[in-house]
Amino acid sequence: MSIPLPNCRPSVPDRCFVSALAEARLVECLASIRDRSLQTLFSNCWLNTLDTTIFDHFADNGQADLARAQPRTWVITGDIAAMWLRDSTNQVTPYLSLLAPPPGTNPANYTSDQKEWEALYRLILGVIYAQASCINLHPFSNAFVPPTSNVSTADNFDRIHPVAPKPVLDRHGHGLRVWESKWELDSLCAFFDLSAKLAQSSSRTDFVGNEQWVEAMTLALKICRLQQRSSQEEYELLQEAQTRAQGDESSLAGGLPWVKAEGKPTYDGAEGVYQFQRPTSSASETRAMSGLGEPAKRCGLVKSAFRPSDDATVFPFLIPSNCYLVASLGRLADVVRAHILSDIVRPSRSSRSVREETQLGELEREMRALANEVSEAIQTQAMVKVMNAQGQEEVVLAYEIDGYGGYLLADDANLPSLLSLPFLGYCDNTLPLYSSTRSLVLSPRNKWHFSGSAGTGIGGMHIGPNFIWPMSIIMRALTSDDDHEILECLDMLKECTAGTGLMHESYQKDDPRRYTRSWFAWANGLFGELILDVWARNPHLLS
Repeated sequence: MSIPLPNCRPSVPDRCFVSALAEARLVECLASIRDRSLQTLFSNCWLNTLDTTIFDHFADNGQADLARAQPRTWVITGDIAAMWLRDSTNQVTPYLSLLAPPPGTNPANYTSDQKEWEALYRLILGVIYAQASCINLHPFSNAFVPPTSNVSTADNFDRIHPVAPKPVLDRHGHGLRVWESKWELDSLCAFFDLSAKLAQSSSRTDFVGNEQWVEAMTLALKICRLQQRSSQEEYELLQEAQTRAQGDESSLAGGLPWVKAEGKPTYDGAEGVYQFQRPTSSASETRAMSGLGEPAKRCGLVKSAFRPSDDATVFPFLIPSNCYLVASLGRLADVVRAHILSDIVRPSRSSRSVREETQLGELEREMRALANEVSEAIQTQAMVKVMNAQGQEEVVLAYEIDGYGGYLLADDANLPSLLSLPFLGYCDNTLPLYSSTRSLVLSPRNKWHFSGSAGTGIGGMHIGPNFIWPMSIIMRALTSDDDHEILECLDMLKECTAGTGLMHESYQKDDPRRYTRSWFAWANGLFGELILDVWARNPHLLS
């Protein structure tokens, strides 16, 4: 049944970025959709990021060589005027399919479509370079204020270590600033993932030779290694630093020191121990143990202080984020290897090229080593035996673990999630382990799964009980091969917009008019990605 929905796209002059390639794909897909509500929703949602959240874009068109161009693109989330590493990747990912196949190699001979291809490519390449700038500024932070923004930095009086540095000036003389310093493993994974997927979609690896990108990759991998440490290792590092600072022995009972780095941090030793505390009445907005969080035992996994919802983890090892790390690093290592091999056959290799190949080779080996180590740890540490709804024993993936045997059985709507593992490229949706995990998280056995008169789906701690996130309904459809289930999800998505014609962050399970975030570009783009997926896999469901 069609539901009257308004056309919410801004007029062409008011759109942040216009892509003829995207507009053509939109028209093509709309012609295949019979339901008027789905037509309107797809039209409103898919291009919402391009229409409304490209805050600033420097294409560097003066540099014709894409391998040397230095574009920068700053993408805000929507109603929060800051750039999240995770969100920005997910906001532009729905447009990557427009970059295949790539045009010829000579820009001087480009047709109008090829020029449009390059414009979109520079836009997304600019997101990667902007993300690299953010990581190089402070690799533990999750969100940043674009350099050209006059928005004030969010001051929640957070106590953070390693301390976020002062703003770094950009080409305009404005400073890139940290918005929030919550260590979320998936933030770095999002950088890995966008890099890999841009290369796979466009058949270009321009960023691999970029010094800032290499610096960010090297730093990101180092931070992941640091976050494999046990809590006991961190206690000892901080105790040593405290002893050196005070000149005598002091007890941990007195509280751990807040070590401040001088100059540009190297994140070695105690300098790389992450701590976060915020004066707040919400336990999910801060961390226990002087900002170190619940104790963790070294087990090969990488800790994440916060979830992709920006809520603190209960147990330090967040399994969906570790799965995302395995998938994204595996893809990226293949891209780097292909770049090295293509460079080796060039007839005019310089000594600098050889040095770069050596450095990239080391990066690739570290990517694979870390991915393999984490993958093995997931297999040995993250699986839990439970009783299913039929009273039979089965094995599922835990949402979080601590390495000591403690675990949390649940799932959150935000990506990466357990539900999203096939979408992330970690596994196939027919894998028995995934199937049993999926059944659990899409049932009342998941504490954050809600059902009401306005739909069924997963929410999370960020908004609280009885609020469903459309993102979870979208992901349920994206990970399904069942026509009936996909249609059920599409019907719920049509009805949950409260007549606005756009996706929201969450809505009350019995009343879609009670929703959060009227302008949430990530969810809008993900809905567009769903429609394109259905169009490709199950076109009969749209016609």
